[in-house]
Amino acid sequence: MNKRINFLTYQDSEWAEVLQEAVNSLGKLESFYTSASILENLETQIPDLIIIDVIASRNIPELISDIKRIDESIPVLVAYSYQHYDSTLNYLKAGAKNLYKTLNTQKLIQKIQHMLDPK
Repeated sequence: MNKRINFLTYQDSEWAEVLQEAVNSLGKLESFYTSASILENLETQIPDLIIIDVIASRNIPELISDIKRIDESIPVLVAYSYQHYDSTLNYLKAGAKNLYKTLNTQKLIQKIQHMLDPK
């Protein structure tokens, strides 16, 4: 599988290393550190999946809406360490799916594979 996955993260994220290890077998992970940079990249390259670390952006529902305006078909995962009901509901309404930040690379691979090929 040779998929392109964009990841909105923050500098020195330890979980980014775990995600990178999980994605290695699926394709290429490209990291971005601002919402603007990930949106700018969408103008020239459409990834197979976008993963947003909940810590990396203040207004995730708006970012998801911006992504979906560019290309409705891009699957978006929001990664979090703990779930807050209201926030999660807003992400789902905006068109994203949830991803719990696990250190288990097999679980990450399964979730990402499901998002890439939901059949």
